[in-house]
Amino acid sequence: MPGAENTFADENPGVCIRQDITDLLAGFSLEMTSDIAQTAPDLASQIPAGTHVYLPFLPNTAFADCVPAAERLAREGMVPVLHIAARRLTGSSELADVLDRLRETCELSSTLVIAGDVGQVAGPYQSAIELLETGLLEKHGISAIGIAGYPEPHPAISETLVWDALARKCEYAKTSVADFKIVSQFTFSYQSVLRWENELKQAGITLPVLLSVPGPAKLTTLLGYARMCGVSASLRQLTRNTRALAGLASISTPDRLLTAIARSRAGDEGSLITGIHFNTFGGFGETARWVKSVLEGRIAITSDKTGFKAKRS
Repeated sequence: MPGAENTFADENPGVCIRQDITDLLAGFSLEMTSDIAQTAPDLASQIPAGTHVYLPFLPNTAFADCVPAAERLAREGMVPVLHIAARRLTGSSELADVLDRLRETCELSSTLVIAGDVGQVAGPYQSAIELLETGLLEKHGISAIGIAGYPEPHPAISETLVWDALARKCEYAKTSVADFKIVSQFTFSYQSVLRWENELKQAGITLPVLLSVPGPAKLTTLLGYARMCGVSASLRQLTRNTRALAGLASISTPDRLLTAIARSRAGDEGSLITGIHFNTFGGFGETARWVKSVLEGRIAITSDKTGFKAKRS
């Protein structure tokens, strides 16, 4: 059987060399919950020093819950990046308390600002742009700001509103002293990525893009996240290969998706995609080990040149 990896990217002609793949993954980032970041043993032995680790602001949690996690990551040599869900903030004082504390204890400088998909707004901010336009992040020492982008349609917001919001955030970025980038919703679909990047360029958007992809995970897990987050193109990509679905318990890797992106980027000097962010649906340790193998060049390119196998040490 070809393997469940076939579900991750559309078939594309051409050859991607090893260096294109390692260049794409260099400086990768990944995501983990605050609970895991606080309790997982031996983080420093699994995640390279200097890696940006994103800490989600999950529903039914307080913003301050990220503080011990961010401080631990910094102690172990990693760079914490806070998700800030604007609608979940109770006010500017809650934001300032956390940012000021972490600026002192771990030199926090990076955030990802999202609206936060909640029905009831907890405080004064209805959207990410409303929070951004206060200038509070820069005032409290944030010098690198990520904003959300959607390679696939948002399940609850019209395309017009999504693009209008992104345009407004990009305009704000031009006036800010902080460096901005777009951090995408996760995707499994190379066609969606290519189409979206072209649409960004056509809209005159030039911010660098950090593309979110799933790390190694079981197909059952990936299907669950795809359904929950409403990434319809990715869901179709996952389910259309009936041969792959026969092995739902197997671990799938994003090698074909990354190969397609690396190949496209290598042929486009104006590519907006500057890096890869891994959603660790299958566990951060599994993702970190897999990426380490790829970056060390321990990969075997598949016979059709559209993917690779990472060799475990």
